[in-house]
Amino acid sequence: MKLSMYSNFMRIMKQHGIEYAASYAKNQGFSGVELILGFESDAIRDTDHAKEIKQVLDRHGLEVSCFSAAGDVYTKGADMTKESPAVSRLCRIADIASVLESPFLHHTVVLNWIPKKHIGMPPFEEILDYLVENCTKVAKHCKALGITVLYEPQGLYVNGLKQLGRFYGEMKKRNDNVGLCGDIGNILFVDESPVDFYNQFSKEFRHVHLKDYRSPADGESGEYNVTPGGMRLQETLLGTGIIDIDTCVDILKKSGYDGYISLENTYSDEKLDACYAQDISTVRQYFDFQ
Repeated sequence: MKLSMYSNFMRIMKQHGIEYAASYAKNQGFSGVELILGFESDAIRDTDHAKEIKQVLDRHGLEVSCFSAAGDVYTKGADMTKESPAVSRLCRIADIASVLESPFLHHTVVLNWIPKKHIGMPPFEEILDYLVENCTKVAKHCKALGITVLYEPQGLYVNGLKQLGRFYGEMKKRNDNVGLCGDIGNILFVDESPVDFYNQFSKEFRHVHLKDYRSPADGESGEYNVTPGGMRLQETLLGTGIIDIDTCVDILKKSGYDGYISLENTYSDEKLDACYAQDISTVRQYFDFQ
């Protein structure tokens, strides 16, 4: 098993440069980093820039455990007779991932999960074929690069046991280079259980995102998200929240998973060192890392 730095790495890289970010990750005890590009991000400009980043990571003995990208294969009002604009963008990102020698491209499918922004969106069944058709184009491009494409519970469409299962089942029928990212927390955003998610899908996991959430009480300060069922969710240190990490880890171990564990929680600069010290201490209670 190996330990990967996820969310904070790209922020540090944009603030201080790749040399500083790589040194920080190595000094914290990570053996890999997970890179991510959002919709507006230019943190990795092109494949030439990716080559420069790869050289620095190699010097520090860091692998790219996974390359993640935000994608909206369907957006409200899209013309489903035409190819999604997300396809060409995700294929360009796959080219960057290939240069970085990432074994995986993990991308979202319909990212937004805020219920009020889904007013007027069509039912999942109406866009499923469109999602599968366009995601298959990305997957085929990735196959030519030797990359496996990963999906996770995300948003309000490709989330929950039923809808994630339908989408992933259709993708597996058409592609032999797809898998799942075992994101331990995202299924909470549709009011379902991480334990149920791990029980049903752990044998399909090729990569794992580990994090935790707490449910703030009425009147508590701080930012939080609200699920369709009204649950408040706020990031918290591993093992201090509502996720049954013990049971999920037990399921993961029994599944035979031996890939990267990627720490996802985002922490502010002033809390970063202390939070990583605690999270890494916690995760080492569960796994023996190389």
